[in-house]
Amino acid sequence: MKKIYTLFAMLLVAVCVLSCEKEISFNGEESASRLTVSALAQAGEPLSAYVSSSVFFLKSRGFESFIKALDVSQGSVRLTINGAAAPIRMRLASDQPDGSLLYNCDYVPQPGDHLVLEAEFPGFDPVRAETDVPYPPHFEVSSLAFREEDGGETLDLTLRFRDDGSYEKYYFLIPRMEIRYGEEEPFQMTYRYASDDVVFKNMGVGAFDLYGMLFGDNDVVSYYFSDELIRGKEHTMKIEIPGIRHLEEGQRFFVEMRTVTESLYWFDVSYAQLESDFALFSEGVTLYSNVQNGYGVFCATAGTCVEVHF
Repeated sequence: MKKIYTLFAMLLVAVCVLSCEKEISFNGEESASRLTVSALAQAGEPLSAYVSSSVFFLKSRGFESFIKALDVSQGSVRLTINGAAAPIRMRLASDQPDGSLLYNCDYVPQPGDHLVLEAEFPGFDPVRAETDVPYPPHFEVSSLAFREEDGGETLDLTLRFRDDGSYEKYYFLIPRMEIRYGEEEPFQMTYRYASDDVVFKNMGVGAFDLYGMLFGDNDVVSYYFSDELIRGKEHTMKIEIPGIRHLEEGQRFFVEMRTVTESLYWFDVSYAQLESDFALFSEGVTLYSNVQNGYGVFCATAGTCVEVHF
């Protein structure tokens, strides 16, 4: 009987504790809503920009955290290329499901271009961001070999490239397969890879989180590496791609290497930390931004793609 009373008392205490609700008031300063502009200038691809607005975190509810009506009739998004006197006025293409606005233009970024992106809407401070379009890396596949590992085949690729040494930069690699069935449009499948090369040490941040956010390309799996140890030098590296088979009809295999701006790297570093499984046990993370008077990131990339025959 004593045990029953003890269990009942414990249950009663638990119910009382769980039913208590304490409302905590926020006495800090409420952040004003600002324009948010994000764009990735890819050499050889028409430029697009996403425009939305921020909202104070206590007022956010899912996608509504991005929404505050922007007066598109009075607003404008402009792009200045290489200091030209007359900027290009980007055109509104569509509203996105998250409430942001997609702006397009016919300009195709080229390596070496200096770009300035500006946006202005009633009720918000004008914003401005700039970036330089990097030059693509030059590399080649110098050797390849297949080997059996863990019951499957692994492709060993040796790549050779030279860093131009002009400035500090970041790269990443994307091994991918192009598959075509009959007359249908080909689709791309990316591959994970591993490498013991020294350039990858302490560079475990996954690349293209920004691509996933802006373009829905969540299947890209790659890792950044910097030119800190190889600046101005020729370098040879080996990568291992598990699970790959010999090519069949309708299949083509490529290795793509991209040069990215420092702004893209730091954005992805902060985004990866924000998405960490241990975020609940760490300090708050502020996403990297290079947009003046607002939020967002304007960055650039240029790539070289080499087809591998085997």
